[in-house]
Amino acid sequence: MARALAKDPADRYPSCTAFAEVLAAASERWVNSMLPTLPPPPLPPPLPPLPRLIAAAAAAPPAADMPPLPAPPPLPALPAVPAHERPFHVLVVDDSPVFRKFTVKATEIAFFRHRKGREVVVQGAGSGQEAIERAAVQPPDLVLLDFDMPGLDGADTLSRLRALPGGDGARVVVLSGRVRAADRWRFAVLGVSDFVSKPIEFQLLVDRLEGIARRCEEAARHRAGPRG
Repeated sequence: MARALAKDPADRYPSCTAFAEVLAAASERWVNSMLPTLPPPPLPPPLPPLPRLIAAAAAAPPAADMPPLPAPPPLPALPAVPAHERPFHVLVVDDSPVFRKFTVKATEIAFFRHRKGREVVVQGAGSGQEAIERAAVQPPDLVLLDFDMPGLDGADTLSRLRALPGGDGARVVVLSGRVRAADRWRFAVLGVSDFVSKPIEFQLLVDRLEGIARRCEEAARHRAGPRG
């Protein structure tokens, strides 16, 4: 800050861009120092080995004087995993790298506190286009979406996400301080009713996201219905 206010212009930053880059780096260091850390996620169980008969049949060269190998027995069908026990995918969409990292960490802590070690995969996207590309590969279960972004704004991004396979089932929370009444109507048409105003304290964001995690799991249990 002292360099930015130096009396001699030669002692100041050469441009506003250089000054902004210094501020961004300082913000990143501050966020990293303030965010808590999580214990490492549990390792997935090892995959079962392939049946020896299949491996032997694949490795053996064909021979005319050898009888054909019997057909391998069918593999047992894997039991269906209930929706509330599958990995939960969260997509954080925000053009600010500092707030995006802030939200990713808050999401990891909130879901870790509520789901008690169940696998939660949190990804970040810096633009609406990047969010669409990520969602096309892995449809998210929850989208934490900024509204005021360059290019595609939050509502335009969401309308394209909804059109992707599996995109209509994602729960969406809009994190923004600039959503007007008309914009809320655009989101309502797309099935959004959860809004969180920015700026927000880290602990408050964790608490809000933990409540959302609870509602998401209750909805998944409800869709699964009674078992047995």
